[in-house]
Amino acid sequence: MNWIFWALFLAAILHVVEEYRFDWIGRVGRISPWVTPAAFFAINALFLSGMAAGAWVGTRCFTFSLSMAALVFINVWFHVAPSLYFRSYFPGLFTALFLYLPLSLYAYDRAVREYGVGVGIILYSILLGAVWMSVPLFYQLFKRLTAKRPDAGIGKS
Repeated sequence: MNWIFWALFLAAILHVVEEYRFDWIGRVGRISPWVTPAAFFAINALFLSGMAAGAWVGTRCFTFSLSMAALVFINVWFHVAPSLYFRSYFPGLFTALFLYLPLSLYAYDRAVREYGVGVGIILYSILLGAVWMSVPLFYQLFKRLTAKRPDAGIGKS
């Protein structure tokens, strides 16, 4: 079963390449000016490190490895939603739909059927995956809240 987690890691690499190649930074940057190339590379370096760690621990720690599967499953919807909203391709959509979605579901299926992973680990891994997915969202919120407004300080003595 460990091959599934390595396949998810490889899918993650392809996903980041797809996002970069098809200008995810530019598309999201129009909506959120806090999305920069530096932020993209930093967040994705953390993401790929987590995916590699999930693959490395594999079946030795289902809570963590399945949390990585949950993370990419949740990420699918962060590509489907804007594609539907804008009625156009959103960078990362293909790898999300054709790699993340089936591999993440298969990881959970195999964990339950082959290893008898219980509901507690399943729910905890999904919660943990949501926490991982919230990291870039909280980063954007933090950047927004701490950004200096252009008019800050004008007229103050």
